[in-house]
Amino acid sequence: MEKKFLLLGLLSEIAYLFFWVVRFFPFSAKSPYDLLKNNYNFGIVSGILLLVFVFYIIVSMRINLSKISSKLIIGFAILFNLTLVLMPPIASDDVFSYISESRIVSKYRSNPYYIPYDEFKQDILYSKIKTVWSKDVTNYGPLFTTFGTILTFIGGDNLPLNVYLFKTSFVVLNLLVAWLIFKVTKSKMSLILYSWNPLILFEISLNAHNDILTVAFFVLSLFFLFKDDSLKSHLLSWVLLILSVLVKYFTAIFIPFYLVFSLVTLRGKLEKIKFLFLSAFCGLLTVVLIFFPFWESPDILSGALDIYSSRTFSPSPGIALGRTISQIILGVIFSFGLFWLIRPSKNKLLQFTVVLTIVFASLLGFGLNLLVPRYFVLLVAILSFCVGFFSRKKVYHYCIYGATFYALLLYFVVR
Repeated sequence: MEKKFLLLGLLSEIAYLFFWVVRFFPFSAKSPYDLLKNNYNFGIVSGILLLVFVFYIIVSMRINLSKISSKLIIGFAILFNLTLVLMPPIASDDVFSYISESRIVSKYRSNPYYIPYDEFKQDILYSKIKTVWSKDVTNYGPLFTTFGTILTFIGGDNLPLNVYLFKTSFVVLNLLVAWLIFKVTKSKMSLILYSWNPLILFEISLNAHNDILTVAFFVLSLFFLFKDDSLKSHLLSWVLLILSVLVKYFTAIFIPFYLVFSLVTLRGKLEKIKFLFLSAFCGLLTVVLIFFPFWESPDILSGALDIYSSRTFSPSPGIALGRTISQIILGVIFSFGLFWLIRPSKNKLLQFTVVLTIVFASLLGFGLNLLVPRYFVLLVAILSFCVGFFSRKKVYHYCIYGATFYALLLYFVVR
């Protein structure tokens, strides 16, 4: 069994190495970062992703993981990540947006929430890192801006160093998420379904999307929430959720569910009252401290409002009926989720995880006009918890397979 596992791991690694062929032999691709605009490249990348996806399904469905060391699983995950982290992105220029927006702070001591990068055309890196977003103010949360500012301060005017600082940070966070999922679930299946997932490796380790920072804080919040029922753990989990929101705002949809879960789970009225007071205080303090370096006026949220208003609650742009139906469906599902959490359950953690899965899947299915593959990274992470908690139910395995395949399929739509 271990020989089969090793063979599948090595075949997957060989497949990931072929991305180097695409990167350095771009077959006349016009873009230095989005090589998928070229049909030859797109076909090769699609073939590689399909191949590793097949290996991924085989190793998770046909291998008895109880006979496989968790260290071996993690070892291959580290190998895959190292293979891809050393390679420049091939399907996105988002990392250049991260660098350009962060340099507004680290180099020019200006505010990216009010001044776009196009105002700094004299920047020595401008011609190399300008993107379609350079004309707009940043739409990311202030915690990510702070994170990026630190990295670009270290990277200075060295573009390759900046790129690899971001990529390396994201890979470390990705491996941390995998470890936390395994730590909580004690499930090798959960570990392999997340850490070997081709969508996550492609979007995070290769294309360097900052969604992993949001996911990392979110998974950390679950780690402490699942640790015990103490007030301290609930408060720490709450603060980590707020930090996740302050990277990319869409995890704010989980706020009411965390509040209800904590109030239902904590014992005694005094602890519940303490939690309400302290969560409000700690949450507000966290938001104020993170926003403070960038706050000049409420317009600080203009970038985020512009981007999220164009992507949310509008399955049919310009059609009011479609928007209304979408909002009604989401409202019903969210209300059902909150009601379900209030109901008695033998295992509140399992119940809570399922509710989070349904809520986020509903947001992707009904709440977003523009779906891009990286949005599914968080869904795969939550589903990986479900796999560990419901080890005898294969439905969550199939949900991960389906979400991964659908997300990869989106490249045919958005390319």
